[in-house]
Amino acid sequence: MNIQIIPVCSQSDEELLYFPYEMVLIQSLKQKYGLSEVSEEDFVRFVKTRMVAFFDVKEWMNYIRSFDFVVGTRFHGCLIALLNRIPCIVFVHDSRTREMCELLNIPHIRVEKVREINLGTLYESMDLNALEVAYSYLYQNYIDFLEENGIEHCLLRTDKGSKNDALQT
Repeated sequence: MNIQIIPVCSQSDEELLYFPYEMVLIQSLKQKYGLSEVSEEDFVRFVKTRMVAFFDVKEWMNYIRSFDFVVGTRFHGCLIALLNRIPCIVFVHDSRTREMCELLNIPHIRVEKVREINLGTLYESMDLNALEVAYSYLYQNYIDFLEENGIEHCLLRTDKGSKNDALQT
């Protein structure tokens, strides 16, 4: 399901009128992303044609499978890619996102450096081995926690994921 900003009415194809709160949101987003020189109409047109939001995880997972590489600022959006074996880079914008990426060894870069990188070079230099090791260890650790606390689960235990492996990355 696409999220859309719906105009209240249209005087013409070029002139769209919005509720006041929508205009405040549009202006706030433009300012936040350094797009003050972009017109409201161009911004809305870009969002309407490029933004997708999902309310069903299976639909989201099916959609993400059409990509070879995912770049994003949202941790869970990139996690969906990784769960589908699609490499990703998280552009970190806050300490919480950075800490989650560090915990799982998910490739990440500070959002301030986004304009300074070459995505092709970044993709070619990615090493996801540390992520695999950390994920395997944390997965097993989570199963241990559930079982030690008598919580039923449907997770499958594997032989991978020793603490020593996770600490070496």
